[in-house]
Amino acid sequence: MRKIVLFFTVFVIIIAVFLFQGKNQTKDTINYSNPPPWPLFIGIQYLLRASQAITDTFTPPAIKILSAGLQINRVNTIYTCAKLEIPEILENGPKSGAEIAKITGMSNKMTRRLMRACVALGVFRDVLVTKNDETRTYENTELGDNLRATHPFSVKPMLSSSVEDTQHGWVQFSKHMKDDNSIPFAAAFGYPHSPKSIWQYFDDNPIQREQFDKAMTSMDAIGNGALQEDFEWSKKCNTIVDVGGGRGSLLALLLKVAPNAKGVLFDLPVAIEHAKGYWQSNQDYSHLNSRVEFVQGNFLNQDESGLPKFVETNSCYITKTVLHDWDDEHTLQILKTITRVMKKGDRFIVIETIQMEPETDPLRPLVDLHMRVIGGQERTPEEFEILYNQVGLRIVEIHPTRSLYMIVEAIKE
Repeated sequence: MRKIVLFFTVFVIIIAVFLFQGKNQTKDTINYSNPPPWPLFIGIQYLLRASQAITDTFTPPAIKILSAGLQINRVNTIYTCAKLEIPEILENGPKSGAEIAKITGMSNKMTRRLMRACVALGVFRDVLVTKNDETRTYENTELGDNLRATHPFSVKPMLSSSVEDTQHGWVQFSKHMKDDNSIPFAAAFGYPHSPKSIWQYFDDNPIQREQFDKAMTSMDAIGNGALQEDFEWSKKCNTIVDVGGGRGSLLALLLKVAPNAKGVLFDLPVAIEHAKGYWQSNQDYSHLNSRVEFVQGNFLNQDESGLPKFVETNSCYITKTVLHDWDDEHTLQILKTITRVMKKGDRFIVIETIQMEPETDPLRPLVDLHMRVIGGQERTPEEFEILYNQVGLRIVEIHPTRSLYMIVEAIKE
């Protein structure tokens, strides 16, 4: 009984805070990148686990397994709606089934079947229910709004990239469990078995690369607020070197909370050229240009990487979701490149989905398997230590954040 009372107490508090935070905010102005306060965040995690435990208690095992197995149908259904741009069609207000069918080119019958499924999934809602499928009217829910390409926190690029690019590798996954060096993604698309295969794929498919870049940017928009607040960047970093930082969205946020720090964005030439244009055209970034140096290079080239070295104290070299793209051999190459220019006392900061034991969040090991499909891996603290010991790095603390990521802070000895 006490657990039930606690469960509902937490539930009421969370609902009240959400209602208070969402007051006077429109669907496009709610900033999902801002993390909730730590007590609320912990309460949400408790509530989710308690809710799942109750569901598991009263659900037969066969139903649970079947439901889990059919998750891919949910993903593909939502992907289909996004690809047909139905959320965009409903952006300015409700539309009838006949109007949606005409705009998308679907048949009326197929439109009703797809919309029925998406209503059940919470992506759309019925506004006007009629016996005639063609006059039945629909509108976006908040989930549907987040599938719009124009939404500031759109998940459409990430969903599309996962389905179009990596899902093919999952089909091959069971065939590549015996050899750690075989890569399901490479097998699916006919590339050599190497962690570089996915980057070769993007080189050969520029439209997919652009979609992937947008996916990474959208994920940054959702998760970077917690990373910005849950580490003492201003206190610990006079220079922030974002290694493999893409467009530099994380670096921009960190420079805002570390106003006296200067930044360096380091990546491949093509990425840096895109980043320069992005920073010049983006009003949120342009005022930071005077504090940022854009450096081209290759972190897999230890001898001539192009990675700069600094004489100032408290230089921080950071990587976010970079090392998880690579196997241990290539990761060690990257670490050697970075530590080669670090001086004693400099910090090396990794931001990734760290695998913890015991794992309380099932999403983390699922992310690890996703990375395995494309040739990478998420690592445990112990696995990081094994690599760090070979390059003179020592882990000083692992910082939890109010997001999927953790921050691994190490120093050069």
